[in-house]
Amino acid sequence: MRVHDRTSSNLVGRVVDLTTEGMRIVSEQPVTAADALQLKMTLPVGLGAAEVAFDARAVWSGPDINPDFFDTGLKIDAISDEGARSLERVMRLSSFRG
Repeated sequence: MRVHDRTSSNLVGRVVDLTTEGMRIVSEQPVTAADALQLKMTLPVGLGAAEVAFDARAVWSGPDINPDFFDTGLKIDAISDEGARSLERVMRLSSFRG
């Protein structure tokens, strides 16, 4: 799933781990820890909404195992109830993929 900046629509990164409280993304550019971000995430087809909007902040960031990328931990600060339910559906469906 791709995560974009809501204002510019620029790609921020791709989700590699997801919880109801936050996510880990991999990106080509570093995301500064403590950055407040207004984001939207593209959801897999079949979950109702095509994307979910949320506010988050980077709580940690560092180099990925691939030196061309960066890992960042995002904490979700604000999300609608429907957005939270969408994330829960994604997590529930993903847990069944071996």
